[in-house]
Amino acid sequence: MKVAIKDSVKASQFNILFHYLKSTTDTYTFTFDSTGLLLRGMDPSHVCLFQIILKNDWFSEYTVNDTHILSLSSNSFDKVLQAYDSQNI
Repeated sequence: MKVAIKDSVKASQFNILFHYLKSTTDTYTFTFDSTGLLLRGMDPSHVCLFQIILKNDWFSEYTVNDTHILSLSSNSFDKVLQAYDSQNI
């Protein structure tokens, strides 16, 4: 599996999306398949349901041969994204 965002505008949008989404849920469960990235989630009180779909052509590089499911802590993922620097793309 290889997924990359080389466009600085898209990278910034991705970063901002997950920065604000972390207040909605504790855990992200990403599903990667040949069509793209799917993220579904619900807040802890089960009031807010969300779904995000990023099709494979949205990414600069997207090679996924099988379905992969990845669950991450939203706070931990946010810490990784805080290392984002638009000058390094």
